Amino acid sequence: MGRRSSPAAAGFVRSGPAGWLLLALAALLPAAPCAGQYQLLDIITPGFDGMPEQSEDDGPRFGHSVAASSMRLMVGSPKLLQTEYIDGGIIEVGAWADYRRQADDWPLEGWRLPAVHPVHAGMTQGRAVGLIDFGERWIELVGSPGYDAHRGQVRTTCRAACNDYQFFSGSEPGDAFGQVLAVVGDDYAWPSWLVVGAPGGDYVKVFRRAGNEPAWQEEIVLTASNGNPGDLFGYSVAADAHGSQVWVAVGAPQHANLAGAAYVFRRDPAGVWSQVAVVYQPSPQSGDLFGAAVAYRVSNLAVTDHLLAVGAPGRYPAGDSGVGYRRGTVSIYRQSPFPGDFGHDGDASFNTFLCASNAALCENREQAMDFGAALAFDGEDLWIGAPRFSQSDGANVGRVYRASLGPVFNNSGWWLRQMLSPGPLAEEDCGDQDPNVIGRDNGRFGTSLAAFGNGIAVGYPGRGCVRDVPPYMTYPRTGQVRIYGVPSLMFSDRFEP
Repeated sequence: MGRRSSPAAAGFVRSGPAGWLLLALAALLPAAPCAGQYQLLDIITPGFDGMPEQSEDDGPRFGHSVAASSMRLMVGSPKLLQTEYIDGGIIEVGAWADYRRQADDWPLEGWRLPAVHPVHAGMTQGRAVGLIDFGERWIELVGSPGYDAHRGQVRTTCRAACNDYQFFSGSEPGDAFGQVLAVVGDDYAWPSWLVVGAPGGDYVKVFRRAGNEPAWQEEIVLTASNGNPGDLFGYSVAADAHGSQVWVAVGAPQHANLAGAAYVFRRDPAGVWSQVAVVYQPSPQSGDLFGAAVAYRVSNLAVTDHLLAVGAPGRYPAGDSGVGYRRGTVSIYRQSPFPGDFGHDGDASFNTFLCASNAALCENREQAMDFGAALAFDGEDLWIGAPRFSQSDGANVGRVYRASLGPVFNNSGWWLRQMLSPGPLAEEDCGDQDPNVIGRDNGRFGTSLAAFGNGIAVGYPGRGCVRDVPPYMTYPRTGQVRIYGVPSLMFSDRFEP
């Protein structure tokens, strides 16, 4: 996604005093946001036709995980109640739903239920989802970290012309294999990669699908060179590829007394894997949880200028425990011409000028908000989830921010340039006209993010309502996914908010 050039940058300002004045003014103004401002395009709700009635207290957590391409959307719902296959009882198992874009809509293609026997409560199927879209055929990947005493499992499904299934399991009970996953691949004729975190066991497994073969093969188990039990190595993973080379980023947020660390691994053209970097938060502090989320972006160059973003949602502003709350930070690192040498490129920050020009962008920015709990690169943009952000009406529903690198009044940095918010819930959203019905606390908008071609899908798994006066009746915390984008760039046909 490239930035639009200003007229001055494009060479339309002529020489002379007037031209120099325009150039000077252009240098002072904020850089134009990448590809314009994102708008709400669609709201995806679960719609439980034919499904058991869901718990009013917890709900299915629809939107806890999302994966997307320009035409397809997968949504994980890890606490969905389903009918048990053996005795017909209702238990909490989890599932995921598929959507496919048609013109201006994302209609439901179907709910995908457990394919393992026997199913059991607490499987949390859909805790993580992944998608590789080849057009006529596509691959879906689903994590169930609660499966088999939390040993964990990942299911891969090659659909359409390649309707095959595979299952991979964790090594030991408690590994939580499948809590997170990342996938790389966009051409059915080339290798694809599946990276699965097992934070309970402090390892990550990498699988490879060669060429147009549907079967995945385990290639390597990654561990930290300086790791210790309980680091939660594999709590977050990200991956990207360039030609025959593959890079994997792994977060370990409890490393070094919960200060955290992030690791980068590389597969070279000869197929050899190695740990090439360990990255720490500048001036690390206990409780930062650096590595709770990671994102990785390979540049068009083979070994240089790659970007690594690492979230530390438990960090105090500037690392000072005497200032404010544990708001959270996101640090960006850039690889030098030497593979594995990552220098700190700055933090995603609130800019004073941008805050003054858009007060809502920076509202309540000093509160505890889990800023950096979810990350996703989208070209030159970095999307950041802050799912604990509390709105002015007191509803703790979450926010999402878009950061990009550029100058603001000649001060270059990773500035937050746009904010997405679900806003307060109206009374009719709760199915009740009672004026005492309010937006449900702990909505966690921004828990999951999936960027796709000038669009972003945002998980809102805690969306629901509660009465703030007796009898404190609650409504199902069903969840949502909201899709944002720039219509003129994202769609060639009419696609209106």
